[in-house]
Amino acid sequence: MESKSIEFGSHAPSRALPGFLERLSTLARRSGPFTGSRAGTLGLIFVLALGYFLLGHLAFLMVISEGSATSVAFLPEGMALAFTILFGPRVVPGIFIGQMLLSVSLGNPVPVAAAFGLVNMLEG
Repeated sequence: MESKSIEFGSHAPSRALPGFLERLSTLARRSGPFTGSRAGTLGLIFVLALGYFLLGHLAFLMVISEGSATSVAFLPEGMALAFTILFGPRVVPGIFIGQMLLSVSLGNPVPVAAAFGLVNMLEG
């Protein structure tokens, strides 16, 4: 039997990322956890909140059938996890904002939406 060696590419990991993720990765490098850039952090929070809101609506559009909602995976939670891993706890307010806006847009009262947002933020 022949033994094959596996070679890993020498290219930078950011080059393998598609356009949006590459720009997001660039933003993360410019506003890393030690730079103290408020603009970078606020931008990441905004992107996370907007993405959470939009992916939440997409997830609900895909799973609601005949009045019942069932889902194997909730897409916004995956995005929130990725952001928290990549950028640290400084982005968790984006989870709260995104979940609260999503809940209010789906007809929940503001206190209930705030509770959902708080619980999801604490999970992040």
